[in-house]
Amino acid sequence: MANTSCDDNFIPDPKSLPIPQDINVMIAPGSNTSLTPMVTCCQPNPVQVVDSCTLWCELPKSYFDRGASHQDVEDAASNCLRVNRGNSTWPKSHGFQMNVGARTGSWTVKKSGILVLALAGLVHLM
Repeated sequence: MANTSCDDNFIPDPKSLPIPQDINVMIAPGSNTSLTPMVTCCQPNPVQVVDSCTLWCELPKSYFDRGASHQDVEDAASNCLRVNRGNSTWPKSHGFQMNVGARTGSWTVKKSGILVLALAGLVHLM
């Protein structure tokens, strides 16, 4: 059941919420954990509610496939919410908490480049 006293335009700073701070998170205003856009865009991770008016989920590993940057992930998750909201205007706002050290499930281009350079240096020394 939705809490009608929640402000649909307000999302708190993710760092101020009592949620894990070492994972990549998407947040949106609301209290209904079965809202289709959040459920769809967070799968297979569950949608949870914190402080009565903020929905959150850990961003699925699939968003980070092929070394996507944090901006690419935010864009993809935002697009997912937009596509899956149907005729609704929800969410009017949403936010992200991205962590540099969080598991992404894929190598970044930078990491791959460093590995190639290291291997080239090793081959040169032989």
